[in-house]
Amino acid sequence: MCTRIKLIKSRFFLFCAILSSFLFLSCPFGIKTELNTPRNIKVSDITSNSAIVFWDSVKNAKSYEVMWTIKSNDSWNFDTTKNVFVKLENLLFDEEYTVKVCANPAEGSMGYWSSDYGEVTFRTSIDEIPAGEFSRPQNITASLNNEKTAITVGWNAVQGASYYDLNFEFVESYSPVKYRIVKTVPSGQTEFTYTGTMYGNGVNIKVAARNSDFSDSCRWSKEIHLEFY
Repeated sequence: MCTRIKLIKSRFFLFCAILSSFLFLSCPFGIKTELNTPRNIKVSDITSNSAIVFWDSVKNAKSYEVMWTIKSNDSWNFDTTKNVFVKLENLLFDEEYTVKVCANPAEGSMGYWSSDYGEVTFRTSIDEIPAGEFSRPQNITASLNNEKTAITVGWNAVQGASYYDLNFEFVESYSPVKYRIVKTVPSGQTEFTYTGTMYGNGVNIKVAARNSDFSDSCRWSKEIHLEFY
């Protein structure tokens, strides 16, 4: 009799274990489903410095992460939106860009993972100088000293400029955190050495010609990138 009771108990506990496993795997918190990758990513309204990127809505997505960069650059820009489009601004003229979009579930979702990235490339249009504005500085160069404590930047003079603004955007690869520093020099100077704090592991540099009261639209040159390590 004792042996039979023990056998019945063993079978009962085995049944409970199997039932518990089945219920766990059947519940939303047991297995997460990856959201579909955004499809039909397209680009419209392309200008020399902006573009609109749009894509198909993804079921169960609550937001989308968008990242973009010049095709030859590893420093990414990031944005998050609840829309199925985003306007990219402050782009560089006549450059090929890569854009990636992924779908995200609601924060703290127990049922879904973020999707893989969908991708598209496009080229901005050539630069056109508006009336009363300056051309963008050309032939931007930049170099680090041996100790990696100073950055020397050079550029071609722009006719009629009174000043030059230099934009240093220090970045950490694959991170949205950036440190922006702007320096201004007189028009007689076409070289500048930055000796301030070096942030992150690289820097994006661009230069703009400015008028005497800085009322122009600050048309930046093409950007160049330096790695520190």
